[in-house]
Amino acid sequence: MAITKEMLTASSPLFIRTDFSSEAAWAQIRDEGTATVQIDGGELAGGYDAAPNVLVIDNREFDGLTTEQLLDLPWPDCETEGGPDYFFVVDGETVRRPEHPILALSLYMEKGESFRVIPKAMAMVEMNLSIANLSFSDYGQQGDGIERYSGIL
Repeated sequence: MAITKEMLTASSPLFIRTDFSSEAAWAQIRDEGTATVQIDGGELAGGYDAAPNVLVIDNREFDGLTTEQLLDLPWPDCETEGGPDYFFVVDGETVRRPEHPILALSLYMEKGESFRVIPKAMAMVEMNLSIANLSFSDYGQQGDGIERYSGIL
């Protein structure tokens, strides 16, 4: 079975698993990356709960795909076909590294630009990208030398 445009069509960013080497690591990363978190400030300074608005894709058709292969998939256009502007990837590096940095990839204005985000910061990143409060270049510049965003701008 091939990966089709229909599989990639979602109004929410996709959260794609491309490494199937560890079910336990995947479960931990998925659960932490999609968890509801408390955001300080806002809502009259009392804070609020937030969860990333992503569609989890756990499908072996994506097993082992590289960044280049993912970007070359038949993505629907975000302006005319309702496709996502960006997506998140749990790849081999995400699984192997102890802080599990999830890869974020742009599909639109900054196509191919990327950075990594630790799971506990994913909700804030997704919210900021979805409302264009921050861009991929903003997050890439805030990395710790390996383009990993840990939650503080």
